[in-house]
Amino acid sequence: MEKYLIKYLFIAILACSSLIGIEIDATHTQGNGVGYKRQYSKIGIYHAFENYRFQPFIDLRYLVLNKGKQGANLGAGIGYQFAQESRLSAYAFFDLTESSTNHIFNQMMGGLSYSHPLIFSGKDWGEIASNFNGYFPLKSHEKRIKNPSFGGFKGNNLLICQTDRYALTGSNLEIGYLSSSWNNWNLYAAGSAYYFKRSDLHAFGGYGKLRLTYNNLISIEGQVSGDRLFGTNINGTIGIRIPLGKREMKAVKNRQYSTHKSRPVERFEPIVSDKNKRKIVAKDRSGAPLNFIFVNNLNGSDGTFEDPFATLADAQSAANPGDIIYVFPGDGTTKGMDQGFVMQERQTLAGSGVALDVSTNKGSIIIPALTLNGPQMTFSSGNGVEINRDCTVSGITVSLPYGGGGIESPFNFDFSDGTASVRILNCVALGNGFPKDLIAIEARGTSVITATVVNCLVRDTTRDGFEVRSQDTATLNAKYINCSAVNCGEGWEADLMGSSNTNLAFINCSAVSGSDEGYSIDPGDSVNLVVNFSQCKANNNDDEGFRILTAPLANVQASFINCSANSNGTEGFRMDTGGTTQGFASFTNCTSSNNSKGFLLQTTGTSSINTQLENCNSTNNTAGGFEIKNSGTSITGSLDNCSAVGNGSFSFDIDTPGAGTFTITGDGTIDLQL
Repeated sequence: MEKYLIKYLFIAILACSSLIGIEIDATHTQGNGVGYKRQYSKIGIYHAFENYRFQPFIDLRYLVLNKGKQGANLGAGIGYQFAQESRLSAYAFFDLTESSTNHIFNQMMGGLSYSHPLIFSGKDWGEIASNFNGYFPLKSHEKRIKNPSFGGFKGNNLLICQTDRYALTGSNLEIGYLSSSWNNWNLYAAGSAYYFKRSDLHAFGGYGKLRLTYNNLISIEGQVSGDRLFGTNINGTIGIRIPLGKREMKAVKNRQYSTHKSRPVERFEPIVSDKNKRKIVAKDRSGAPLNFIFVNNLNGSDGTFEDPFATLADAQSAANPGDIIYVFPGDGTTKGMDQGFVMQERQTLAGSGVALDVSTNKGSIIIPALTLNGPQMTFSSGNGVEINRDCTVSGITVSLPYGGGGIESPFNFDFSDGTASVRILNCVALGNGFPKDLIAIEARGTSVITATVVNCLVRDTTRDGFEVRSQDTATLNAKYINCSAVNCGEGWEADLMGSSNTNLAFINCSAVSGSDEGYSIDPGDSVNLVVNFSQCKANNNDDEGFRILTAPLANVQASFINCSANSNGTEGFRMDTGGTTQGFASFTNCTSSNNSKGFLLQTTGTSSINTQLENCNSTNNTAGGFEIKNSGTSITGSLDNCSAVGNGSFSFDIDTPGAGTFTITGDGTIDLQL
């Protein structure tokens, strides 16, 4: 609102300015100054009523600062004319300045000015002028003008670096000399001392300036200022004065028409402000300080950054919901970290070897990796990390112990009631060859779960690397980004039951060297499933690369974009629909090579599927390239610009009795059975 008020005010003043003989000054200042950067331009409107000893005046200025930001000085005052044209004036201004981040600072400014003519031996030598100004910010503090950043730890607190901008309280005294006219030129030379302060910001300095004016219409000015806060700055100003209405001046022959008259106030025009960097304690969105508990198995007993706990068990006992347990690698072994960890709601368990994104009331803070490696954990029973609702696990490596009973998953999240989210980031789960699921997520009952797994590695188990389960009427939304499963039974196993609703997304993931399928998606019962694969790989698995196998009543929509399946034991891509399943599958820019079959899409029972394959390639598969087979109600869809080269007994085998419409475009060797 203040920003628009500036514009409307000056439009109104300009519209009526010619009625009362106002003078307009237009100037441009280039270079840095006290409290501003680079440049600013000004339109100034000044008028004094000089027919009486008491002389009221208005002094209004509209500023356009660097990058189009605006400002204004709205002033008025009254002067008293003494004998011999000495003048004492008092004035007050209301100032506004817009910052680079659209914050509007405002302040009150007040001052006194006095001018006295210099007349010696009957000759006019000009005048001495002085201004004393005070600046008093009102809306003076702009917080977090830049994104806050990590500032370290102290005790159990995270410190963040915050950059604030303050309008500074201050004053200045300027004393200058204005010459009488010589061949229509006037000179004004002045010096000033000033002092500004706010918080930890202090500026005591001075400036000198020199201004030449021709015929009271055109001016050029140079200024040099210096202080420890703003440094040394040099700037230059050019200006033009435009008189509106009747222009009164003394005769040019007297060479004094521009002196001894009331003139605009000499003052700082943009509000003087500066940045202040400081460290503050990070708080959550409710305003409570975030609580960090530190673990380092090398030493310590207090849980602070300076004196961490030596064991995870101590941290688990001391932690409360919402705390962040920050773990250092210590000596690089599992000493003190061999009993697992049971999380409470809203907790974060984080290793120091990767960056951690922390949400605060100042925005997101990235804690950088503080060590080269993360902590190593193991456990003796149950789950390694038992994850609770709305929790995050980051940068932790958990290994299955060698032998022992009662062992479950290194990472496990199992939820049955209400809404919850979980994030597993930059973690590693090592199975050591034992038949256990490594990272398991399960939604049961009426729960609604959002799970995000990013940059995680699982390896060396005869069971599932990543396990996803949903049942009952639960809703599960799970996204896997940049994750890898190596030497597992099934890289990913999605076992979906009941009337659950599941949305799965796989982005840039890989399943390599598994003893079963790379990706196995099994929607059963009355499951509603949407699954999307983007830039995923399945290589060297003993069974299928990608498999979706449905049971009665399921409703399945699947898409594969830029995916590849290479050197798997059976099909590269396989989708089977059974019972009364309704399905849709699209394949775009996918390749399948050196498998048994490249692509197998088939229906049984009374199921139907619509499938669309575009720009797909099947190469050197031993049994065949593309097989599309209907033993159910129908297969409809299209093969668009797909190629099959060097496959076994067929490149294209389309067997679709009772199909509605199946379109084939592009070149290829096609075996079509109707």
